[in-house]
Amino acid sequence: MLFWHVGFSIFIFRYVYKDYGADLRYLAGGALLPDFVDFLFNIVGFKVAYNQPGHTLIFSVTILVITMILTRRKTAFRNNFLLVAIGIFLHQFLDFMWLNQHILFFPLPFDSVETTSRGFLILLLQEVAGFSYLYSKINTVEKADIFFREGLI
Repeated sequence: MLFWHVGFSIFIFRYVYKDYGADLRYLAGGALLPDFVDFLFNIVGFKVAYNQPGHTLIFSVTILVITMILTRRKTAFRNNFLLVAIGIFLHQFLDFMWLNQHILFFPLPFDSVETTSRGFLILLLQEVAGFSYLYSKINTVEKADIFFREGLI
């Protein structure tokens, strides 16, 4: 789910934080990071947290704490890596991870309260919504160039 996570992470970030000067490439990278981590763990063959260690709260909080400890205040480096951490949290929010508590709160013994899974049509509608938002913001070659060079929309 590429466009859903990237598009709506940017939408939520801009709506909540109103920071129009942030480098959204880092936010997009953070929004895709949990799926990338899970993909790597599955390739290597680790069976941790129901094959989704990138979707655990431990992962997102660890990234945030490491960022806060290892970076200096009021630097662009810190701001960019905070965007990665925000992107990870937004990914978990957009995946409705609070319904999969056995994954989100791993290794604590929680049961999942999710009764149904999202079907193909819902996933398709989410992707179309994410793509539509991104297309409305990046609909010319010049805007795409600015986004990929500077991270601005």
